[in-house]
Amino acid sequence: LQNQRNILQQQVEALVQAITEAETAITVKTQEVADQQAAIDTRWDSFQQQVCAMQIMHDGGAVALLSSAQSLYELLTFSDTLQQMSEKQNQVLEDMRVQKADLEAKKADLEAQKANLDEAKAPLDTKVAELSSGIQQLDTTIGKAAADEEAQKIQVEATQAQFEQAEKEYEEWIKQHGSSGGGT
Repeated sequence: LQNQRNILQQQVEALVQAITEAETAITVKTQEVADQQAAIDTRWDSFQQQVCAMQIMHDGGAVALLSSAQSLYELLTFSDTLQQMSEKQNQVLEDMRVQKADLEAKKADLEAQKANLDEAKAPLDTKVAELSSGIQQLDTTIGKAAADEEAQKIQVEATQAQFEQAEKEYEEWIKQHGSSGGGT
């Protein structure tokens, strides 16, 4: 029972260590996901502000700037700048879509790791129950052995007392019968 208990305890310790490592990995991954989500949110806010500014410029500012152009070069430069800004915004939007997809993949992976952790905890609970049962059985066996030992000790003491009593009676008998001088 003691060997079984030791084996189960080692298995429980190994499972606890594996679960602790998995929990640490999940914590790190959760922090990475949170950091990436914060970066995406910040970038999204910035993107929204830029789009708002461009919309305002397109609504009134673009026409005013186009009409204030004094040369063909200024007109073409302004048009080229607007086109570059638009392309840049499209690129930022595409980058954000990729980041969002990556974030969703990390979240799914994190959920899978959490599910695996929950699955790993089930055998731990079983092993802990087995260990507890083994310890209770060992305690019962030890308790029974201790009770048996105590009963045997009492029996030995009683037998010893009987022996001592018999020895005293024998010595008394010798004293009484040995002084008569019968010689037998």
